[in-house]
Amino acid sequence: MIEPTPTATPTPATNRLRGPGALRVLVVGVASIALAVSAAVALSAAKAPDLTPASAVGPGPADTNGFIGLNATDPTGGQAGPGGAGMRGSPGGQQFHSITLTGKNGNSLSLKTQDGWTRTITVDGDTTYTRAGAAITLNDLNTGDTIAFRQTKNADGSFKINEIRVILPQVGGEVTAVDGGSITLKLRDGSSKTITVNGSTRYTSGHAAATAADVKVGATIGAEGTTSGDTFTALSVQIRAAGAPNGAPNAAPKGPNGANGMHGRGGSGGGPSKGMPGPGGQHGPGTGPRPSAGTAG
Repeated sequence: MIEPTPTATPTPATNRLRGPGALRVLVVGVASIALAVSAAVALSAAKAPDLTPASAVGPGPADTNGFIGLNATDPTGGQAGPGGAGMRGSPGGQQFHSITLTGKNGNSLSLKTQDGWTRTITVDGDTTYTRAGAAITLNDLNTGDTIAFRQTKNADGSFKINEIRVILPQVGGEVTAVDGGSITLKLRDGSSKTITVNGSTRYTSGHAAATAADVKVGATIGAEGTTSGDTFTALSVQIRAAGAPNGAPNAAPKGPNGANGMHGRGGSGGGPSKGMPGPGGQHGPGTGPRPSAGTAG
């Protein structure tokens, strides 16, 4: 009688993995998988899409003083609100938007405009900071501030941030009354606005220091300050000669197209015909007659 050949019993997989050689193979395999996952994550991060929409115009080009963010102003005339709500038309019909500080992380500042433009800049010990013409520090910058910055390009393509300027609400017009702690102005649109001044208000006339006594009826002034409801408190007042063009500091002139005519590219943010300009800089070429250069804010 022929007896059947015994069938070998399969060795369980767990038994086959026993031993130092098999264990090394398992460890190497797991490590390889982990490295592959890490590489995929890194590649994904490197190829992350730009969060700035292709249609975003952002703050526009730098002005003649190298500041980015001073081309955007409130287009309504009379009084400029916080820069975050303002914009200025470019010759091509695009609107330049002001820059809002959206985050601070050490020396890194996150910036954004209302049309979706974003950028992160890095400051250093050489960066200077100003608000209404007065020196401040990095610690004085707050999330939500409207800012402009001046930069230089390094040889490696990176940028050095030289200066950051906090942009405050502005108002400008012809002085119709001076009464102690208040100044009443006739705005460009014909309306009236009373601003508050105090012992902390700084006064300049051109590039020279001035005082409250230099503010006379008939003079044109531009002021930067803070708002609380309908109250505008001036931190700085720039005095122009009596009969100077109405408006905030360095307002660009109207173009020949009437109320909606375009201004020239203001050195520090001259806006549309009724807009309020940013502080500082000089007028650029416009569609209307070109006046003398504005004084720095």
